[in-house]
Amino acid sequence: MDEQSSKAYLKLINALLTCSSGKESEILRANQELIDKNLILTMVGVSETLVEQGDRKAADWLQNLAEQLAEALGGLEQVKSQTTKKSNSAALSTSEDYVEFLMEVLQATAESQGNPQVVYPLLQANLDKLDDNLTQILRVWFEVILSENQPEQEQYIAVIVSDFSNLIQQFPLGNRAINLEIAITGFEIGLTTFTLEAFPEEWGIIQNNLGNGYKDRILGDRAENLEQAIACYQHALRVYTCNEFPELWAATQNNLANAYSDRIYGEKTENLEQAIACYQNALRVYTREAFPQQWSKLYNNLGATYSKRIRGDRAENLEMALQAYHAAWQVRTRGAFPMDWAATQSNLATAYSDRIRGNRAENLEQAIACYQNALEVYARSAFPEAWAMTQNNLAVAYRERIRGDKATNLEMSIRAYHAALEVRTREAFPMDWAATQSNLAIAYSDRIRGNRAENLEQAIACSQSALQVYTRSAFPEAWAMTQNNLAVAYRERIRGDKATNLEMSIQAYHGALEVRTREAFPIDWAATQSNLAIAYSDRIRGNRAENLEQAIACCQRALQVYTREAFPEQWARTQSNLATAYRELGQIAKALTYYKNALEVFLPKAFPVDCLRVGRNLGDTAFAAGFWTEAIEGYDIAIEAVEQSRTWASTEARREEILSAAIDVYSNMVQACINIEQFDRALEYVERSKARNLVEILATKDLYPKGNIPKTVLKELDRLRREIVREQRRLNIEESIRSTDGSFDPSTDIKQNRTKLEQLIRQLDQLIKHDIHPIDPAFNLTQKIEPISFKQIKQLLPDQQTALIEWYVTSETFLTFIVTSCSHMPTVLQASPEDLQTLLDWTSSYLSSYYDNRQQWRNELDDRLRQLADILNLKHLLSLIPINCQRLILIPHRFLHMFPLHALEVGGQDAKVNSQNSATELLNNLTLGESLAISTQLRAEHTKRELPLAKDDIVQQKRQNCLLDLYPGGVSYAPSCQLLQTVEARHTSSQQHNLDRLFIVQNPTNDLHFTDLEVTAISAYFDQAYILAKQAATKEALNQEEALQNAHIVHFSCHGYFNLASPLESGLRLANNKDLANNEDLANNGYLTLEEVFELDLTQSRLVTLSACETGLTDITSLSDEYTSLPSGFLYAGSSNVVSSLWEVNDLSTTFLMIKFYENLKNETSAAIALSQAQRWLRDTTLYKLEQWIRQRQLPFDHKLRKLWQQLFNKVKGSDKPFAHPLYWAAFTCQGL
Repeated sequence: MDEQSSKAYLKLINALLTCSSGKESEILRANQELIDKNLILTMVGVSETLVEQGDRKAADWLQNLAEQLAEALGGLEQVKSQTTKKSNSAALSTSEDYVEFLMEVLQATAESQGNPQVVYPLLQANLDKLDDNLTQILRVWFEVILSENQPEQEQYIAVIVSDFSNLIQQFPLGNRAINLEIAITGFEIGLTTFTLEAFPEEWGIIQNNLGNGYKDRILGDRAENLEQAIACYQHALRVYTCNEFPELWAATQNNLANAYSDRIYGEKTENLEQAIACYQNALRVYTREAFPQQWSKLYNNLGATYSKRIRGDRAENLEMALQAYHAAWQVRTRGAFPMDWAATQSNLATAYSDRIRGNRAENLEQAIACYQNALEVYARSAFPEAWAMTQNNLAVAYRERIRGDKATNLEMSIRAYHAALEVRTREAFPMDWAATQSNLAIAYSDRIRGNRAENLEQAIACSQSALQVYTRSAFPEAWAMTQNNLAVAYRERIRGDKATNLEMSIQAYHGALEVRTREAFPIDWAATQSNLAIAYSDRIRGNRAENLEQAIACCQRALQVYTREAFPEQWARTQSNLATAYRELGQIAKALTYYKNALEVFLPKAFPVDCLRVGRNLGDTAFAAGFWTEAIEGYDIAIEAVEQSRTWASTEARREEILSAAIDVYSNMVQACINIEQFDRALEYVERSKARNLVEILATKDLYPKGNIPKTVLKELDRLRREIVREQRRLNIEESIRSTDGSFDPSTDIKQNRTKLEQLIRQLDQLIKHDIHPIDPAFNLTQKIEPISFKQIKQLLPDQQTALIEWYVTSETFLTFIVTSCSHMPTVLQASPEDLQTLLDWTSSYLSSYYDNRQQWRNELDDRLRQLADILNLKHLLSLIPINCQRLILIPHRFLHMFPLHALEVGGQDAKVNSQNSATELLNNLTLGESLAISTQLRAEHTKRELPLAKDDIVQQKRQNCLLDLYPGGVSYAPSCQLLQTVEARHTSSQQHNLDRLFIVQNPTNDLHFTDLEVTAISAYFDQAYILAKQAATKEALNQEEALQNAHIVHFSCHGYFNLASPLESGLRLANNKDLANNEDLANNGYLTLEEVFELDLTQSRLVTLSACETGLTDITSLSDEYTSLPSGFLYAGSSNVVSSLWEVNDLSTTFLMIKFYENLKNETSAAIALSQAQRWLRDTTLYKLEQWIRQRQLPFDHKLRKLWQQLFNKVKGSDKPFAHPLYWAAFTCQGL
C-alpha cells in the first residue's frame, strides 16, 4: 500500500467517523473505488489505535463497519465465481461446508506456521462461516479427532488449533464477539490435550492466551469474564516463573495487572493493590534499556492505577502517578510515538487536575497545557473520539481553573463541553454523551454570565438527560454522581418553590449515598455528605434546629475522610459548611473558628473565589455580632481575593463587574473600621473600593525599560500598548452586550472573538522577550498597583492651606472624609439612613428633570443646589476645615460626580432682586422667537452649546458664599486619590512644564455663533497657536496633526455628547458628521469617541479644555465608581488637567468664561485657580463691566455679533449681572492637579 493510498483510506475513515448518523452509505457510495481489503485492514489498524487511546466506542463502531464491508466484499467474490446463480440468492452453508472450511484454514495455519498473511485472506473470504456454528463444529470435530487418532497426532492437531485461536483472536474483520468465542473454544480445546502435568510449558502459554480471550470477551457477564481471566493468568504463572521464563512471566504479570485494575468483584481497594504489585513485578524484567516500549507502556498503566488508588495517602498516590507518567513520557516522545505521547499527555493532565500537592492553580495550568498538547495530535478530523474525550477533560480543567477570570473560564468550559457533544452524540456514544451532559450540568450550575435562573434550569436538564443513560442498575456509580450534580442544581434553583426544590435536592443526595457508601467510594461519600450539609443548612421544611444538627453531622462525617493533609481543599470547604451551620444555630464563636480554619487553605492567590466567599461570611458573621476586629480580618482577606481576581480578569468590564459584585465587602469594611475609630484605614478602603482600571493602565503606560533601548523598540512598545487598550475596550462593549442578554451560542468560539487581542499580546510578549529583556531583564509589562495609604493621601496636599473632601456612598449611608496635611486622622461625618434616602430622592429628581424636562431643570437649578448643600450638611462640614485653608480638592463618589459641588452655597439666602428686564428672560425670549430671524440654528439639534430655554426672572445680585468664593486657591476635582497620585507622579516626572503651544479645534459644525470669537481671543494669548477650524476639523485631519501631539494645551470648542447607556460611545462632534439616529455608530459619523480619545498621544499636554456640552459627565451606574468619561480618556492620553462641563452649556456665557479662563491662566500656574477666578468673574460681572472688558480686550465683534448683542442686552440695566445664574458659570470643573 503506497503513501497516497494510505492517506486516501485515512481520509475516508475520518469522514465516516465524523459524519452525522445515516450519512455513511452516501459517503461509501461516493468512494466506491477505495472499498477493498486494504481499506478494511486500515480500518482495523485505526480501530486498534482508538482502543489504546481509550476510545472504545469509536473502535467498536469502526470494527463493526469493517466487518460489514468485509462481508460485502466476500459476497461479491462469490457472485463472480458463481455466475450461473442469481445475484440476489444466498446459499446456506451446510455442516460439510463448515468442516471443509475448518480443515482448509487449519491446514493453512499448519503449513504457514501461523502466518497471518496466509491465514487472514482465507478468513476474509469466508466471513459468513465465522459464527456460532463454527464454534460448535470446532468443538465436536476435535472430540471426534480425539477418538480416532493417536496421542502424537492429537498433540499436533491441538498445536494447530491453538495457533489458529491466536490468529482469530487478533483477526480484525468479522464479528469481534464471535471471533473471541471461537478463540476461547480453541484454547479450551488445547487445554484438554496439553495438561499441566504432561505439558506444563504449553499449558501455561494457552492459559495466558485464554486469559486474554476472557479479559477481552464481549459476550457473557463482564464480571465473570474478568474472574475467568484472572484465574487463567494465575494458572499460567504456576509455570511461568521469573527465573525460568522471565519475559513470559513479565507479560503475564502485566496482563494480570490489567485484569485486576478492571475487576468488578472483590474489594476495589485490594484489586488496585494487586494491580500495582503485578505492574511492579513486570517492571523487574521490562527494563527501559532492554524493553523501552513495554517499559513505557507499563509506566503509563501504572500511572493510571495510582491515580485511582484508594489505599495510602491520596496526595502521595497522585505524586506516584505523575512520576509514572513522566517516566513513560521519556520514551513516548512525540516524534517517535505521537499517539502514545498524546495518550500520556492526556493521562498526565488528568493527574495534574486531581493533584493535591503543589500549587493548585499551577497544577490546573499544567493540566490545561497537557490537554492542549494532546489536542495537537488528537485532531478532530483524524481522531474524533479522542478529540472529544480531551475536549471534555479540558472543559473540566477550565471549570475548576483558578487563574484567569472565573466567568471567562466557565464560558470556555461550557464551549468545550458543547464541542465534545458534537462528536459524543447519544446515538453514537451514549455513555460518553451522558458523561459530558453530567459534567455540563456542573458548569451551568457554576456559570456567572447569563441569567442565573436559566443557567440552573439548563443544569437540571443536563443532569436529567444524563440519567436517561445512567440508570442505577446499569451504571450505579455514574448514576450516583449525576444524582449528586442534580441535587446541587435543585439546591440553588431559583424557579419553582424554594422549599420543594430543597426537598428534591436532599432526596437526590440521599439517593447518591445509597451507592456512594463510605466502604465502596469513601471520597465520593465524603463529597456528597459535605454537599448534603449545605442543603440541610438551607432547608425550610422540618424543624430548623434539627436540620442544622443534621448539617453539622454531615460535615463531621465528611471530615472523617476529608483530612487537611490528604484533601486540603475539600477539608476547607467542609470547614466552611460547618461554620455556616453553627452560625445559623447562633453559635458564633464556633462559626468564626471554622471560617478561620477554612481561610488557612483558601488563600487569596490560591483560591480567590473561595477566599472571597469564606472571607465575606467571616466578616458578615462577625459584623452582625459586633465583633469588629474579626469582621475586619474577614473582609480584609476577602478584599485581597477580589483584587487577585481582578488581576486575572481579561477586560476592564469584567474587572469592574468583579469589584461591583463585592462592593458590600468594601462598604462593610469601611463601616467596621469607623466603628473602632480607625478612620485612616476606613479612608484607605474607600479608595480601594473604587475601580482602578484607569490607574493601572496609566501606571503601565508610563512604565518603560531601563538601559539603551532603541527608539524604534520604544515606539513599537507604545503602539502595541495603545492597540491592546483599544482592543480590550472593544471587547468590553461586546462582553457587555453578551452579559446583558445572557445568551449562549455553542457555535461561537471565544477564541475567535479574542484573536486580534491575543495576537497583539503575543507580539508584545515577543517584543519584550527578544528586544527588551536582553538589555533590561527585570522589565515587566505590568506592575502591581499598591493601594494608596493615608500617609500618601496626605502627601497629595501641597501645603497646610489645602484640604481634601472625599465622599463615599453605601447602601446604608453616605460618609464624608476631610483630610488636611496636619491631621493625624481624617475627620469623618456619617449621614443617617434618612439622609441617604433624601440624597437619593434628590438625585433622582435632578436627573429626571435634566433628561426629561430641561426647562424645568433650568428653572429649578438654583434651588436644587441649595437643597444639595443642606443634604450634604455643607455648612457643618466646612466648619471642620481649618480657617486658613485656601484650596479644596473634591473627590466625589458615584452620582455625586454629576453635580457642581464647587457651586454649592454655604449659609443663608442672599438678596434677590425682581427684575422683569433680566437678561435671563431676554435670552429666553430671544431663543424662543427673535433668534430665528438671526439664525436658524442658534439651538443645536444635538446637545450643542446653546442659549437657554428656561424662564427665570430672578437675577443674583450677590452670591459670594459658594465653595469657590471661600477657597480662592481654587476648587479642583479628582475621581480618586489614587488617580490623583498617579497623574501627579507623571506630571512630576515630566520635563515639560511650559504652556506655549496651543492646539484648537474650532466650531467644526459651523453653527456656534460666539465660538469664533472665543477662539480668536484665546489664540491671541499664545505665541504658537494651531487652529483646526470648521470644515477642516475632521477626525481624519485631527489624527494626522503633529501639532496636536506637541501641544501644551488642547482646546476643543465644539459640541459634545454623553451616552449614559454606553459611556465609551460618548464623544466630541467634528466636521463631516451626520445627525445621529437611534444607536448609530459615533466613530463612523464624524465623532471623536471616548474610545478613540484613549488612543491619542497627548503626553506633552498639561491641559485639555472641552468647551462643549456634557463633556464631564460619567457613568453613574457603576457601583465600583469607575470613572468612565471624556476627562478619563484625556487623562490617559497624557494630559495633567481636563476642564469639562456637567450639562448643556450656553454658547455666549461659555465664550466669555473661556476667554477669561485663559487670560487668568497666563498669570496662574494652576488651571483650577484660573477656572475658579473666571467663574467668579462671570457670575459677578455686571453688564456695564462686561462691555468695558470687551472693549479693553478689543474682542473682534463683527456686524452679526454686534446685532445679536444689542438684541440680547438692549433692555438690560448696566448694573445687572446677566450671568449670575449658576446655569451660566457653574457647569465647568477641573479634573487633575
